[in-house]
Amino acid sequence: MTDRSEKGRSRAADERNTMERPAMDHWSPASVLEMPRIAGEYRLRWIAEHVNGVATPRNVQSAIREGYERVNVSEFLEEFVLDEDIAGTGYARTGGFILMKLPEAFARQREAYYAKRSKDGLQGANALQGIAGANAVYEDRGTKTLSGADAGAALKQMSRQ
Repeated sequence: MTDRSEKGRSRAADERNTMERPAMDHWSPASVLEMPRIAGEYRLRWIAEHVNGVATPRNVQSAIREGYERVNVSEFLEEFVLDEDIAGTGYARTGGFILMKLPEAFARQREAYYAKRSKDGLQGANALQGIAGANAVYEDRGTKTLSGADAGAALKQMSRQ
């Protein structure tokens, strides 16, 4: 046993000298949810299975209905650090999250769908601005909002037309 009677000595200091460190060619901050590499044309996403220790099955079921599939650890192309597989399912999990994959074609369709929804919303806001006047819509970091009084006036005018 090492003598730690000297001021400022701790067990952590002893372990730091013998701890193996991964080889790195450049520094980057640690990411809590890094993405492993898997074979195929997929987009990966960590989905919350548990939040504050409470199961959230709706998150996973919603992802499955959107076309996501659970990723099995055997699909990894390289070694990747995960939580221990207590359930014995073989699925990649860490910190209350489960790794899921979406085929690239579906991912592009999903992006197009949400881009269209965003564009439609912006066109609606612009239409209200045209009716309510130039001061009805305010820009804030790239988003547009309509103030309550101006929105009411715009909707009244739209209902008359």
